[in-house]
Amino acid sequence: MALVAFDDAPLRLRGLIVPALKSGAAVTLVTNLGSDSLPDEVEVQPVSALAEIAEWADVLAFDVACGNLFKLEEYLGSMKQAWAGKGAQVLVRTPMPCGGIADCGVCAVAFRSGWKMACKDGPVFELMEIF
Repeated sequence: MALVAFDDAPLRLRGLIVPALKSGAAVTLVTNLGSDSLPDEVEVQPVSALAEIAEWADVLAFDVACGNLFKLEEYLGSMKQAWAGKGAQVLVRTPMPCGGIADCGVCAVAFRSGWKMACKDGPVFELMEIF
């Protein structure tokens, strides 16, 4: 399992580490920012190693700001063969001032099939839905 903090600290992904380790999964945290207090079993790699990691990882979990989805798409475009067909999800960080009512539209995320509200439909989406 690769946990990818694409553009921020990996805090939101840390909750996936212990359950993954308990299930016997190998866990690699991909981040350009330091991460303290991780279990010894967790490997840490820079985002620049993502192409190699995507080759072997069965599951990819991304954390990215809504405004940087285009950067993630650009970055992943060159390695589409590596992540296509794998379990890949994206936690989209965006303001959600309405608290899940989906009336304000502030958290709208553009998908291939149209717009979705992160507060109502997410904030975690399948990678293939977005790109």
